[in-house]
Amino acid sequence: MHHTTVGFCNIRICLYTIKINFSKTKYFELAEENAVKKVENRGYFHRLKQQYKNLLLFVEEKDNNYIYLYLGFDEGGYTTRHAFVRVNLFGRVQFTRIPPEDENSWKLMQ
Repeated sequence: MHHTTVGFCNIRICLYTIKINFSKTKYFELAEENAVKKVENRGYFHRLKQQYKNLLLFVEEKDNNYIYLYLGFDEGGYTTRHAFVRVNLFGRVQFTRIPPEDENSWKLMQ
């Protein structure tokens, strides 16, 4: 009987912990406008924007898990990429300066 009670308490604690973790996670609608805002609110983006007035940010593509954005510079008749950027289902912003080869290429944008 004692083991059953301990097991039940452990399950209840585990479920309570899961509830706390989910309640701390904010809902993020994976939409193009929201993804652009997420990137624009990052310090990294702000620092670039202050330094380069010709900074560009626009959505390149979207799939079920990510919105991919182009971060670069308007050079007049052409653009130059600064980084590959993506925003995931949870609103996490990641980037890489090189063409992404695998998941390890992506770093969190601060």
